[in-house]
Amino acid sequence: MMQIAREAFAAQVNPQGDKLIILLVDQAGWHTTRHLAVPKDIIMYSIPPYTPQLNPTECIYGRIKKVWF
Repeated sequence: MMQIAREAFAAQVNPQGDKLIILLVDQAGWHTTRHLAVPKDIIMYSIPPYTPQLNPTECIYGRIKKVWF
């Protein structure tokens, strides 16, 4: 699934492949697997563990939790 998401992201953000994209990811196994094909125009940069302030999804989790739970 990460491969499909990464390909869709690249097609949307950089369809010509002429930009260098730095993609911030957490250290989840599907982000760091060696089986993930990452093209030369995308650099996947892992944020350090235990740093929720650097993870943009952590900022909205509290709001989602209030609505759904």
